[in-house]
Amino acid sequence: MTIRLSSRSNSGGLQGKSALPNDKWFSEPLTRLDYILMNMQSHLNAAQFIKHTLEDLSKKSFENTKSDPSISYNVGYKEPKGRIVIAATIDANGKPKKPMREICETVLETLKMAYPISPFGYAWHNKALGILQRDDADLYNKVVLELIESAVLSAKPCLSG
Repeated sequence: MTIRLSSRSNSGGLQGKSALPNDKWFSEPLTRLDYILMNMQSHLNAAQFIKHTLEDLSKKSFENTKSDPSISYNVGYKEPKGRIVIAATIDANGKPKKPMREICETVLETLKMAYPISPFGYAWHNKALGILQRDDADLYNKVVLELIESAVLSAKPCLSG
């Protein structure tokens, strides 16, 4: 099935649906936590230093690769546990030159540089809070400490080939 949308508004043939606007889940506003999670994921997927780690990984860690390894990041909140999970998935084809555990540890170290799991500097203030931080960063130390204490870092391989 192909869906084509044109720049001209032509909704004459569309049937109306009320499921989305009437669904409670779709109608709820985003929370500050939602904003922070989106901010973190966006930062990780766009961060330049992570791209350098990838280049380094592809040269030193895998042989016979058909394409460069990639890392995708996902940040989510596990409500029953009250934990923020910052996960990296290493997608590579080819044979690892060293144990995957070491490769995953390298990725975890990179994650720790972006989001240290112990209070250090203002990384969480700047990257996670973003525009929510409207005043002196030190006024947000309690909020940042709660984020840090709930964070869990994860790296896992997804190998093919």
